[in-house]
Amino acid sequence: MNPRLTGVPDPHTRISPTTLKFLGGSARTLEAFGRVARPVAVVTDTIRLGSAFSSDGNQIGRNTQITAGSVAGGWAGAAAGGLAGAKGGAIAGAFVGAFFGGVGAVPGAAIGGFIGGLAGSIGGAFVGSSLGESVAESIVDAPR
Repeated sequence: MNPRLTGVPDPHTRISPTTLKFLGGSARTLEAFGRVARPVAVVTDTIRLGSAFSSDGNQIGRNTQITAGSVAGGWAGAAAGGLAGAKGGAIAGAFVGAFFGGVGAVPGAAIGGFIGGLAGSIGGAFVGSSLGESVAESIVDAPR
């Protein structure tokens, strides 16, 4: 369509129908996994907070505050790490796909973005949870 309208050759990398079908099926599978994983994570964090609340004598105490910091940090870290990992992975995947793999930049970017986003979100969740817990401890244990 581009060459006919603009007179400029199409700049897009062609994707084979097989690759497109595979990536579409993978996307639907991952969407279904996400629909299950998010509620499981919310329930797990709710149980963690409930347990901390219970150990504080059914009031918001030290354990509840520290667990809340850990939970908030974990979600924030997962979001930030997933975004950064997906962008970095897409760039790296496009580079590798275009210059070394011969598969093309578009599939390389898709695969790199997926792997980077997954690794970034998992790593970000762990780091964010640890940082959130540390910050909450320093606030709770600060002299008044």
